[in-house]
Amino acid sequence: MRVLALNEVTDQADNVWQFSLSKKDDAYALNQVLQKDKIKQLYVFRQPGAEVDSELFLMSLVSQMDYPLTFVEEVPKKLNKKSSLLLLGNNQWINSLTKLPNKNVYVLSNAIEQQQPIPKGVKFCDAPALYDLAWPDVIRAYQQNPVSMPYQRLLAFGGDAWHIAQQYLDEPNLKSIEFQGRTGLIQISNNHIQRIPHCFESTQKGIKIL
Repeated sequence: MRVLALNEVTDQADNVWQFSLSKKDDAYALNQVLQKDKIKQLYVFRQPGAEVDSELFLMSLVSQMDYPLTFVEEVPKKLNKKSSLLLLGNNQWINSLTKLPNKNVYVLSNAIEQQQPIPKGVKFCDAPALYDLAWPDVIRAYQQNPVSMPYQRLLAFGGDAWHIAQQYLDEPNLKSIEFQGRTGLIQISNNHIQRIPHCFESTQKGIKIL
């Protein structure tokens, strides 16, 4: 029996497809942006008292990097063209920081909150359904019951999970699938599912897709 598991575990059976909003996929997407920006040095500034919230993400990111990662206790005064700053904390903390560089600054999706500002120039990766009106089912769900952005991500995840299940119900012998989903680009090969979130930048004119 084919099983779609909406979580992620270490051991994986041949008949089990694991699909989740995993930190590994988030780290992969951000690392792609870092590579595109030709970054060779990453400074990490974490919100005091909230370090544990980003441990899994950092472990995944470090495993994919081939250049130094340095923890700092304050915002660096200056970044060169190949260095960058990753801010790990909530929206309120990030907006309290002063004199942020206007380039090569990155945050995680949990720092993005509805109707709250994001420093200009900051880049992040997230579920595209939160910024693109391309999925009517997700839009209807938001309109019927306005919810916070973390819950919106769960609704988008549920939509993609349902779509994957329906594809296999329609074509039981299907070997691979690729589609632009609510949570990112979904690629399925054999029994492996990879989700690549879309990445964005905060600009003077609003959120721009990269």
